[in-house]
Amino acid sequence: MFYTKNLEVYVAQQPAGPYNMKNVAQSIIERLIAPISGKSRNLTCDNWFTTLPLINSLFNNHKLTYVGTVRKNRRGLPLEFKNTKVRSVTSSMFGFQKNMTLVSYVPKANKNVLLASSLHHDNIDKKTKYQNKPEIITFYNSTKGGVDTVDQLCSSYDVVRNTRRRSMVIFIPF
Repeated sequence: MFYTKNLEVYVAQQPAGPYNMKNVAQSIIERLIAPISGKSRNLTCDNWFTTLPLINSLFNNHKLTYVGTVRKNRRGLPLEFKNTKVRSVTSSMFGFQKNMTLVSYVPKANKNVLLASSLHHDNIDKKTKYQNKPEIITFYNSTKGGVDTVDQLCSSYDVVRNTRRRSMVIFIPF
């Protein structure tokens, strides 16, 4: 079952003043996870949110684990994880820090998938047989659908109100 626990309306540029909030990934995540902080849950996010400092902060300060894709152009990512020319198809490469695992998996020639996790280690999922997928990837694939499901459910209901004032669109009661 998927549900939306918390949300924030994205307004792009924040106005100056006492209610000004940062729109960087780590600040957004830390505001949204406040209700579940310390409850030993897992977050699954896409590559816009995934940073190594965020994963460490969630694990150490909030007792939450994290699984997410990593952009190939992230600073600090070793070149060996990006280069697919010398690696065979279905090969995996793992990197480790204290509470985190980074994996680079090659599903097809000249293509790799990068994921970071504070929940998994370097186990290979036996159910994937000849594909030799790491557990991090199969777990991510099984949990990433929550966002897609919520998006689909939200698009099923028309809640558009006619108003000329953009600020009123958010606050008009249903």
